[in-house]
Amino acid sequence: MNTIADGLLYTHTSNIHEIVFHDVRNATMSVFMDQLKTIIAVTPAGDTMRLLLHVPAIPSIQYMVGKVREIRASGLTMPQARIALIYVPSLQLYLLNMVVRALVRSSTLKLFHKKDEAEARQWLSK
Repeated sequence: MNTIADGLLYTHTSNIHEIVFHDVRNATMSVFMDQLKTIIAVTPAGDTMRLLLHVPAIPSIQYMVGKVREIRASGLTMPQARIALIYVPSLQLYLLNMVVRALVRSSTLKLFHKKDEAEARQWLSK
């Protein structure tokens, strides 16, 4: 299943939800968060939500935190998740990777270079 929305492309194959961001404008992040709510809602209880996200840059952290708060306030139950972020190497994303590794369990979220996409898919499928 492919869905093209403003700023992103969504594909769902087997058990992986893949989203390719064409930009990281707030409007695109809002579309993403709406899609994420749907993904959370359709993930069966006890299953792991698996996301493969292709990002060209870091979105506004302040905007994203606000959107995450909205999802939590909506009453949706967040399933266990494995999230792989695919990014084009840059200093900005390299620094984000270091922060993520320091703050988030590696069993939940990992960042991968574009060249390591096959490894990211394999990790998601574990």
